[in-house]
Amino acid sequence: MNTQTHLLLAAGLLCRSSKTEPKSSTGAVGTNSSVKRVNLAVLIGALLPDISLFIMWGQAKARGIEDAVIWQDLYFSEFWQEIGAITNSIPLYFSIAVAGFLLGGRIWLKQSGAVNTKLWGQILVFLSIAALVHCMTDLPLHVDDGHAHFWPFSNWIFESPVSYWDSKHYAYYWQPLEILLALVCVVTIYRRFSSVWVRVVAIASLLSYGILIAFWTYTMG
Repeated sequence: MNTQTHLLLAAGLLCRSSKTEPKSSTGAVGTNSSVKRVNLAVLIGALLPDISLFIMWGQAKARGIEDAVIWQDLYFSEFWQEIGAITNSIPLYFSIAVAGFLLGGRIWLKQSGAVNTKLWGQILVFLSIAALVHCMTDLPLHVDDGHAHFWPFSNWIFESPVSYWDSKHYAYYWQPLEILLALVCVVTIYRRFSSVWVRVVAIASLLSYGILIAFWTYTMG
């Protein structure tokens, strides 16, 4: 899926408004500050699998490389395929989730000024779950440009018959569904959060789909 869909889906599924959480003066999870940190972890986790793409694209554009060359050649280079395998590794994010769960269960560091292990545990759990949702929803939507989602145990790449962007592989059918999914997520976020800037960003994200469709059509045909 497109990156903004991953972000919207993760936010819709996992982000919570601090107004719905119990208040506490101890710094425990559930306070306004803690909820914001966990929400930020969700967004970072949803972005992590695609971060290598933005780095690859940014440094290539800085060197004057055309988009068609970036996505048809550079993307499939051994180096960026290995980086993509790491950032899209389901076993890696699952391991982080387990570590976060175990850390969240250890509340013996409660002294003033000590690390709040419960908060850090929840941050790791929510970050990894968001990344796992990204990977699992990407898995069935790449034909010949997928990732080795089971690195480091396997370099196998699933080849789906459906592409999220390629019109030769049913993208014309998938894209309206993805936009509908994004719309549902935006409505969910809009109703959950009263912050004006959150609502504006969520709504503005819908406008980006037209730009992306034009971008893929122009660069990839």
